[in-house]
Amino acid sequence: MIAMSYGVINVFPLQMPYPLLSQMATPLGDFLPMRFSWMFIGYSRPYETFSGILEISTALFLFNRKTVNIGIFMACGSIIVVVMNQSNDSIPYHMGIGNKAVAYTSQPHSIQTLVVE
Repeated sequence: MIAMSYGVINVFPLQMPYPLLSQMATPLGDFLPMRFSWMFIGYSRPYETFSGILEISTALFLFNRKTVNIGIFMACGSIIVVVMNQSNDSIPYHMGIGNKAVAYTSQPHSIQTLVVE
């Protein structure tokens, strides 16, 4: 159900807004990687819409018992979070979906894959 709601938000580009003019004038080195990623997706409306369609179709495949395997395969590309820490410091972060949230710490020079259930 959560994938469906995120899909609808992305099909009608509401989650990641189009970058403001002041943001476009900011040097790229001043952005945090997450902010830069959100600005890219907000700028690329077709990409955001495509990801929303993918999330909706994943949710629909997961609802039917006969197509659940296809839904799981599709979820691997849309509901898995990859966290990469290139720094020398541990970085704490929070990941939340709906009313559930988890605190996690990314270790220095690590890549973690988190599966959202």
